[in-house]
Amino acid sequence: MNTRKTIYDKLFTEKVELAKHEVELGAAQDLEKELVNIVNLQNPIAQNIDRLTNLDASLKAEKKLANENLAKLNSSYTSAVALHDKLKKMQGELGINLPIVETAFNRLKGAEADFKDLKTLLNQIK
Repeated sequence: MNTRKTIYDKLFTEKVELAKHEVELGAAQDLEKELVNIVNLQNPIAQNIDRLTNLDASLKAEKKLANENLAKLNSSYTSAVALHDKLKKMQGELGINLPIVETAFNRLKGAEADFKDLKTLLNQIK
């Protein structure tokens, strides 16, 4: 009986060792798959970095240009409003109708909306 117990003990121990090696082999295979995934993602990640770097540089350049255009628009808008008001006053004093006064009014409203829209977008960009 003692021999039978020893054989069962050996079989049980060997099964445990086999199971342990199987688990280790499975973990090694899983690790290898994940490493392959990492290697496969290196090129796309590098492309993402390049694109985002280029996009950041383009965005900064565009923001600078937009700020310059806003300054020019603000200057022209201020002058145009003053001239519009002057012509509107003269139009009333002389009793004449200048079509440019109405056209200017509509264009000034559009310019004001453009200014606000662009200013809002620029404030959202960090």
